[in-house]
Amino acid sequence: MADDEKFYTVEVDIRGCSSCGKELGYTVVGPDGVEECAVYNDRDVAEEIADLMNNAYELGRRSAA
Repeated sequence: MADDEKFYTVEVDIRGCSSCGKELGYTVVGPDGVEECAVYNDRDVAEEIADLMNNAYELGRRSAA
């Protein structure tokens, strides 16, 4: 992204995963402060998803201009 502004960020999710029982995970939070529904066990995976979402957000903004 040209200005390196991050609209989607990764935050620690302390609620845990009901499927695997892990107590800590990572979630992607959007520009409106709402968490994506998925919780990731690996921060790198969550960062990759956030990067993809930031790229898509920026492309959408550019196409609307």
